[in-house]
Amino acid sequence: MKTPILFFCSLSLAISASPQSNISASAQSNISASPQSNVSAGAQPKKRTALSAAGLSPLPKLTIRLNDPREPVPPPSSDAFRPFSYFEVIDERPDTTRIGVHGNLPMHSHEFDRQLVFPGSATQELGRYLNRHFTHPDAPDTVLVVLRQLWLSDTDPYLAATNPYRPASYSERTGNTHIRLKAEVYVCRDHHYLPLLRIDTLQATGNVTYNSVKCTYVSWEKDLALLLGDLTENAALAAASKESSGKWITRDDIRRFNQSRFNIPIFNTPALTRGVYASFEEFRDNAPSIQDFEVKTDNGGLAIYLKSSDGGSYYTHNAWGYCDGRQIFLMRGGLLQPLRKAGNSFCFYGTEPDDLAPVPGSFGGHNERHCLYIIDMDTGEIY
Repeated sequence: MKTPILFFCSLSLAISASPQSNISASAQSNISASPQSNVSAGAQPKKRTALSAAGLSPLPKLTIRLNDPREPVPPPSSDAFRPFSYFEVIDERPDTTRIGVHGNLPMHSHEFDRQLVFPGSATQELGRYLNRHFTHPDAPDTVLVVLRQLWLSDTDPYLAATNPYRPASYSERTGNTHIRLKAEVYVCRDHHYLPLLRIDTLQATGNVTYNSVKCTYVSWEKDLALLLGDLTENAALAAASKESSGKWITRDDIRRFNQSRFNIPIFNTPALTRGVYASFEEFRDNAPSIQDFEVKTDNGGLAIYLKSSDGGSYYTHNAWGYCDGRQIFLMRGGLLQPLRKAGNSFCFYGTEPDDLAPVPGSFGGHNERHCLYIIDMDTGEIY
């Protein structure tokens, strides 16, 4: 398994640093399905995105499997440390319907994208796997795993670089697919919970093999299983070191903390505010700060022009995005991409050069890849 990008931190610190508010995690925004823009006359994009108004729901489903009842459970090694008798998993992801999207299937068209799902719910599948492989019946404690994000994709995540909107070149990739996993882990005793760790990882994986007949997802399935093994191992180590010094909290504390991430104006304000967002925070707050602007067609797409003091206007690529009062757009590569809502998250299609198949005369000398991106509503990261 390739080395993942892992971040482990004290959950008690994470909780104390985050705003707390009691609101249902199913809060929905009244975002129109139709991209209606208040733009200059004739300003329309060259072609509409294939992502439908219903978000990802219409995409055909493909199944990822962690639990095969025909597989024997391997005996634990002699040095295996299993201090937990049971794992409970609760699903607090922004989108609990699916676990990812596999794009760039044959013909390199997003019309062939597939949404990835488990055979059952994520709660059932992860709980069954953890309890099958990492428990001991005589252990004194149980564990609560709060799943905050799980996303499998073959879209290159944006890089933290001078130009974060460029795709990774082939030499910079450690794999052609990835798994995004964010989770909180607590030990439970007498109906109280001790925060053990918080995991935030972007794990590069191997190739997903596909052709016009079938797809093979062995890399995703194996690497996700290994990530869950890492989670249990680090939880066991944290439990041994924090038991005497940690702060025990209630289940209501955990629920309020996780639901607070959806208590933001973009989800629970009845009407969207028209204007240009200068930052991700303005988008989350439904509070665009720039009101003196125009949206025009440019290079086959929509671009933002800010009004100048002399009465003219000038193009900008520094805004985060734009809202016409009904539809939200993200600025990407200097042009506006319509966002679609999927659960309590947003997604969009972007076109990137395919570094693996250069074709002279095509997009930047390469074939185009139509990639589906998800916005992390906690951080604004795009992957």
